[in-house]
Amino acid sequence: MKETDRILIQDDHWTPFRNEVFQRVWGQLKQDYAAALYAILYDRFYHHRSHFTTGSLAKLLTWAHLDEDELGDSLIELQERKLVTLEKISASHRHTGELRLKVPLAAPFDLKDGNWTPIPRFLIRKYIPAYPDSVLLLLLLHYQHLSWENDCYPGKLTLSGKIGWPHIRVGDAVGTMSGSDRWKKIATRLPRPLSTELRPLHNGTVTHYHLRAVRYEKKKDGARMRLRKSALERFG
Repeated sequence: MKETDRILIQDDHWTPFRNEVFQRVWGQLKQDYAAALYAILYDRFYHHRSHFTTGSLAKLLTWAHLDEDELGDSLIELQERKLVTLEKISASHRHTGELRLKVPLAAPFDLKDGNWTPIPRFLIRKYIPAYPDSVLLLLLLHYQHLSWENDCYPGKLTLSGKIGWPHIRVGDAVGTMSGSDRWKKIATRLPRPLSTELRPLHNGTVTHYHLRAVRYEKKKDGARMRLRKSALERFG
């Protein structure tokens, strides 16, 4: 069975992120919102490659509700690292004067080769604009998906290194997204996205993380990934 057949989410409702994004790219970024911005641009370019211009970028950034100054610095960093490129559009094109934006890692690639993580688009399109540090959810889902399991347990220092944040910021984001009172306090009007559980390990404990909207089901011919009923009803 093809891996894509095991993802029981409507085709245009998820985006395949190359694992390179999680394993190498984000850990190099320095700007506070660079990972969040990159996730938004990657998703948008993957699904709308031929129509992604600087004009649509301006609209996208307005929609994303991210800080304008931070966005400018983040976009410059992404360009300097060649994670995002801008090129002139043909003079005959009706949008003359605009630039076409490209995200090289989001260019077409053969999903049969594997080495990618399916990301439900609502995590990008709903959660990141409401709470930019929820981009951490994508990294946690990457770890869940490596084993097609309903939880994962990377250490905070590992998460810190992979997303390029101080471990204190990682801990704060986890606490906000998993704590019922803290999540309500930031008033996103979205369901709390994360659950955590401390489990014993050797002489100590380890934190297990679980994205509440996603469920992996074990089958004889391979696990399946689907949205939980509550997430499916809300986000499609």
